[in-house]
Amino acid sequence: MKKRTYIWRIAIVAILCMLLISQPLLAEQAPAEDQKPETVYTDWTGDSTTYVPVASNGGKTLSFCEDEMLFRVEEVVEAAAEGETPAGRVWYSAMTPETYSELEDSSRIWRAYMKSLLAITYAGRTEARGNFIKAYSASDDATIVVKSGDNALRFDVEFPDVNIALALEITLEDGNLVARVPADSIREDGEYVLLTVEPLPFFGAVAKETTTDGYLVYPDGCGAISYFDRVDDKSAYALPIELDIYGTRNLEKTVEDGAGTAMLPIFGIKNADTAVLAAITDGEENAKIVATTALETSAVPIHHSNFELWYRSEYRIYLSAASTASNSVVKKENFGVKYDPQLQAEDREVTYFLLTDDDANYSGMANAYRDYLLENGLLNKDSAASSDLFLTLFMGAEKEDAMVNAYVPMTTYEQAQEICKTLLDGGIQDLDVMLRGWSKGGYGIYPQSNKLEKQLGGKKAMKALNKFVGENEGLSVSLENELLFTGKGNDIAVKGTNVPISDLMNETFLLTPAFLEKRVQKLGKKVSRFDNLSTAASTLGRIIYPDYDKKTVSNRFQTVETFKEVADNHDFAAIQGGNQYVLATANHLYDMPAGSSLQQMTDDTIPWYYMIVSGNLTYSITAGNRTGDLQVLKLRWIEYGATPTFELTANRSLDLYGTTYNNLFSSEFTQWKDRLIEISNEFNTALSKVKGQSIVKHESVGDEQICVTYENGYRIVLNYANEAFAFEGATVEAENYVVLAPAN
Repeated sequence: MKKRTYIWRIAIVAILCMLLISQPLLAEQAPAEDQKPETVYTDWTGDSTTYVPVASNGGKTLSFCEDEMLFRVEEVVEAAAEGETPAGRVWYSAMTPETYSELEDSSRIWRAYMKSLLAITYAGRTEARGNFIKAYSASDDATIVVKSGDNALRFDVEFPDVNIALALEITLEDGNLVARVPADSIREDGEYVLLTVEPLPFFGAVAKETTTDGYLVYPDGCGAISYFDRVDDKSAYALPIELDIYGTRNLEKTVEDGAGTAMLPIFGIKNADTAVLAAITDGEENAKIVATTALETSAVPIHHSNFELWYRSEYRIYLSAASTASNSVVKKENFGVKYDPQLQAEDREVTYFLLTDDDANYSGMANAYRDYLLENGLLNKDSAASSDLFLTLFMGAEKEDAMVNAYVPMTTYEQAQEICKTLLDGGIQDLDVMLRGWSKGGYGIYPQSNKLEKQLGGKKAMKALNKFVGENEGLSVSLENELLFTGKGNDIAVKGTNVPISDLMNETFLLTPAFLEKRVQKLGKKVSRFDNLSTAASTLGRIIYPDYDKKTVSNRFQTVETFKEVADNHDFAAIQGGNQYVLATANHLYDMPAGSSLQQMTDDTIPWYYMIVSGNLTYSITAGNRTGDLQVLKLRWIEYGATPTFELTANRSLDLYGTTYNNLFSSEFTQWKDRLIEISNEFNTALSKVKGQSIVKHESVGDEQICVTYENGYRIVLNYANEAFAFEGATVEAENYVVLAPAN
C-alpha cells in the first residue's frame, strides 16, 4: 500500500512539473485577448511616386507616398457617376501645396516644420539655463527609414548631428488614425538629450486662405473655442493657447489654482464638413496642448493645434545669491532651469478621430470622446449618482487673534442635521450635503486632523447626524478631506533641488504621493465609525506633481497611477476637480469651472467638458450664493447639465471675517432656504426628462440663445437675453428656458 502511494505521488509531481513547464509555452502561443500582437515591420518596398494603400477599415483608407514623405487618410466613397469627381474627404499628415499654396515659398525652418511627421526639442546634458533647440523630421538634418507592417507604417527618424533617434508608428484603427512613439525606439547616444516630441504637428491644420468655416476647440476650463471667421478681429498680440495637462509643470505654482491647465488630453479642429478630434490615449500625464490661430501677425497664416509630449521633467535651480555692481554687492535672484537626467521612457499614443458632415463639430467631437471613454472603462457609466441639490455646509475655521488663534464655529453637527431635515421636508428628494472644515481646528489646518471638533458638538452630535442620514434614503452626507495639502514634515514632496513644493509663503506643502494611501486610511478611520457618512476628496482631481525625494520618488506618470489607485480603493462621494484619471470611479465632481480663462485668442466658452461626462456622473460649478445674478447662473446650470449648488452656513457670514476662510459674503441658511427648495424642486420636475441623459448637441440658435439636445431627443432652449425669443413655435421668455419634447 505504501509503495502504491509512493508511485502515485511521483506521478502527480511529474504531471505538475509538466504543467508548469508548459505554461510559458502556452502563454507565448496564445497572448491575452486584450493584448495587441506586436507588429512586424519590414523595409518599405512600395512605389515611391504615388500614394500606396497601406490599410483600410472603418470607411477610411491609409496611403503613403515615399517621395513626398507624406501619408493621407481618405474617406471611402462609392464610385462617382460618369463625369463626376468622387466626393471623399482627405486628411494629410502634414501641410502640402494643395492645403497651403505658399508652402514652398515659406522660410526654410517653417517649411520643414509644416512638412514634418514629428518635431523634437533637445538640450545639452549639462544645460542649466533652460535653453533648448528644435529640430524637424523634414529638415536636411534628419534621416528617415520607412517600414511597413500589417496595416501599419513606421518611420525611424534619426538626427545624426545630435545622435538622437526615435520612431513614429502609424496605424488605422476603426477608421481613426493612431500615432505611437514607442519608448524602446528612443536613443540618445551623444551629449544631447531629448526633451519633447510633437507627433504630426500639422495634422488637420487649416490654412487661412482655404476657409473661414471652422474653428479650434480646446479644454481650457470647461471648454473654449476660437473661430476662423473672427481671426481678424483679434488683437495682433494674441498668444497661442498653452495648456499643461492635469496641472502645471511649474512647481513654483503647483499649490496655487489650476488656471491654464487642461482636465482632458484633447483638442479639436473643424474644417468645413470635416473635423479632427485629437486625444492622447497613452501617456497624457506628461504633455501640453498648444493651439495657434492664423493672426495677421502670424509667421504662417495657418490654424493648427498639436501636443507636446514631455520626456524629461524640468525644475528651477538656484545659481547664485548676488552679483557685483562697482564697489558694492547687490542682492539679485539668479535662477536657471535644470532638465532631469532621467528619460521618462513610457510609450506615447495619440488617436485622431476623423469626423465628417453632421459630426464635424464640437458636439460630434464630444460624442466621439465620450464613446471612447466608456468603451475603455475610463468613465464611470455605473455611477448611481443622482442629485437635486449639492450643498456644501461650511463648519468652522480659526480666526487669527493678537494673542491666540480662536476657533469660529459656523455650522455645528446638530445644525447640519436641522438644515438637512428642513430641505427634505421642503420636498427635495435627492440631497447631497458635504461638510467642509468639519474636523478639529476647522478649514485650512494642514495636515487635516482626523479628530472631531468639540465646539461643533463632538462625537455625540456626529452620531446623531449619522443616525439621521441612515433614516432618510434620499440624503447623502460626506465629510470633505483635504488629501494633498500638508504642513512641514517628513512626508512632503520635493523638487529636483530637494526643496519642498510649496506656496509662495512657504506655509502650505504637498504630500508625497507615496504617503497618500496612508493618509486616506488615517482620515477614513474616523469616518468609518459613522457607517452612514461618506468621504469627499479635496484636490485629488485638480493637480498632479512629481516627487524627487530619493526615498519616495514619483514622476507624473507614477503620481497619476497612485491617485487612480486611491480613487479606486475608496468610494468617494465627491471629488474636487475633474482630471480624467478620476472619471472611472467618480460619482460627483465639485468646484468645477464655469468658464474658461478667456485669453485673447478665445472667442467663446462652451461646455465641452460637461458634454463629454454628462449622463454618467453629476457635477457642480459655481455656488448660487456666490453670484451676482442667480437667474443667469441657474440658466448656466441648465445649459451645462450641472447640479444646483450652494455653500452655506448656519451662522451669519460676517462671523468669518478675519478667519482663513473669509470669502463667503452671503451664506446664512435661513436667508437662502426658500430659494434652495424652489430651485431644487424645479430641476426635479421641469428637467426630469433629461435627468441621467447625455448631452449630444450644443448649439447657438441666436445671439444670446442656446439649444441643448439630449440623447433621448429632448431639447432645452435657453434665452439669456432681456426680451422674449421665438423658437420653432415656442416662446422662451427673457432669461428663461423651455423644454421641447422629441419631434415625432
